[in-house]
Amino acid sequence: MNNASLLSVALASVVSLGACAPPQDIAPPGEKIATSVPREASSSVSIETQRTLTAAQLSLGLSLGSEALPPTRNAMISPWSIHSALTMAQQGARGATAEGLSSVLGTGPMGASALDAYNAVDRALRERRTNGVILRTANAVFARRGLQFQQSYVDALSAHFPVGLSALDFVGAPDRSRIAINQWVSDTTEGKIPSLFAEGTIHSDTRMVLVNATYFYGPWKHSFDPAQTQSSAFSLRDGSTAQVAKMRRAFAARSASSDGWRAIELPYANEQLSMVAIVPADGDVAALEAALSDGRWSAVSSALDALPASHLEVLLPKFRFTHRAELGARLAAMGAAEAFSDRADFSGVTTDVSMRIERVIHSTFIAVDERGTEAAAATGITFGPTSIAPVRQFDIDRPFVFVIRDVQTGAALFVGHVLDPRA
Repeated sequence: MNNASLLSVALASVVSLGACAPPQDIAPPGEKIATSVPREASSSVSIETQRTLTAAQLSLGLSLGSEALPPTRNAMISPWSIHSALTMAQQGARGATAEGLSSVLGTGPMGASALDAYNAVDRALRERRTNGVILRTANAVFARRGLQFQQSYVDALSAHFPVGLSALDFVGAPDRSRIAINQWVSDTTEGKIPSLFAEGTIHSDTRMVLVNATYFYGPWKHSFDPAQTQSSAFSLRDGSTAQVAKMRRAFAARSASSDGWRAIELPYANEQLSMVAIVPADGDVAALEAALSDGRWSAVSSALDALPASHLEVLLPKFRFTHRAELGARLAAMGAAEAFSDRADFSGVTTDVSMRIERVIHSTFIAVDERGTEAAAATGITFGPTSIAPVRQFDIDRPFVFVIRDVQTGAALFVGHVLDPRA
């Protein structure tokens, strides 16, 4: 195997506040690769099976630990994005490589039902385009002209992923191909990710690029009046107190508390998606995220789901930040080491070349204001050669964890923490 083998797999997820109508899916560039396999129906997949998958997605995200969510600064990841990208890559893995990726994904015990569940959850998310909420998810496979796919890989993607397969001239026009892919990602994400692939990332040795782009526009069900936004105290990690801009409104919301934490659910306009803010009593977001990974998220979400809404005065900090993380080393340590080694087997994608995962890069953006939530995530995987009680006031006055979730399926689109809203 030589350095001429490179497979780049990337995923981009975005939430934006700028749109007013559900955008249509945008066709990816390139020469279309035909497939006769239709996308499967998902009516027979139970909510319990869907929740098993989405629980695995959140568990993976939180299990990435400090590499993904460093406890020293504001940070956010997209479990949906990371898990979806790795799932598409895992479909082409074989032997120990596939077993390792399945272990990391947490879907091994689900067997074939994992893909059925992914299909069902994806379809459910596409139905959330109501009451001004927009949620678009799109997949594209860009192959180098002449690369021969394994038919089983094409069929698996076509049956369970809304995917467009195209061929581009990576050999003769690699940078033009990169610009075309970047433009498709930018168009799909309403310009929130304008340059997913940097110059030189796609070149004459690139074999294939997988991209998933997700766009979400989520206005609050109860928008905040900017005139009511005022400076208020927020406790920082070092014990000091800062004055930060907090939005304020009284409305009916579900909240819960238990030893060491309190949580509130803030619904978006369609009431099918929400942000859950969880405030640890001691401000230790890293410990809370570890506890959520170990099962506390189930306790938090169950407590919120079981309680009726009560009238609360909500004080929510405005915040905005970007974050970037390298996830490859952590994923290898979690059990996917084979996929990063010279023993990697991705022959389920193609037998033309052999390859291994080189890097997994994840970058995110989020902004929360009086209108709603804007967030973005991009995950890139490159393959190279083988060698709970209600409260009257809910003041988010210290570091907190947030989860943007789909209420029915449990899909965690984003999870992160805010240490300093001013950052």
